[in-house]
Formats: sequence, C-alpha cells, structure tokens
Amino acid sequence: MNNKGQALVEFIIIIPVLILIILAIFDYSQIIKTRSDLEDMMEEVVDNANYKLPSDITFNEVTTDGEISYYLRKKIELLSPFLNIVMDNPYPVEVKRVIYE
Repeated sequence: MNNKGQALVEFIIIIPVLILIILAIFDYSQIIKTRSDLEDMMEEVVDNANYKLPSDITFNEVTTDGEISYYLRKKIELLSPFLNIVMDNPYPVEVKRVIYE
C-alpha cells in the first residue's frame, strides 16, 4: 500500500483552509495596525489643528453640549475571500476622541 498518495490528497484538502486562515490573520493584523496608526494621528489632530491628514482618511468634528467629538475613519480592503461574509468589505476602521469642555 502506497501512503504517498494519501498524504498528497490530505495536503490538497487542507491547503485551502490554511491559506484562508493565513489571509484572515493578515487582515486582522492590518486592521489592528491601521487602528494604531489612526490613534497616533488622532493625538496629532487634537494637539495641532493644522495637521495634514492623508487623503484616504476622513475627519469629522461633532460639537454637542459641553463636549467635542473627533472622528478619524479609514476603509481597508480585505484580502480573505470568505471573511467579507462576516465583515464589511471594505472594512471601516474608526477612532473617536471626546474632549469635555
């Protein structure tokens, strides 16, 4: 009995699942990195009103009774083919800061 053929069939069955898992890990790490970058940019925006943001990042300022809310948003294209069933594609990453007056 030849076990090489069996191992090849098992490998072919498992490799697409492994690739999807690797792409999902890459997507989640990209989301975490983008959120961290937006947090860093938010510090600059709050401290410096003349801070120049990249063109793919949107900025909103909402003023309500006694507080100012700042929002930074960026959309990320997901690489995983089946992850967009669970998450929106492009996935919006948002950072919010509230300053009380």
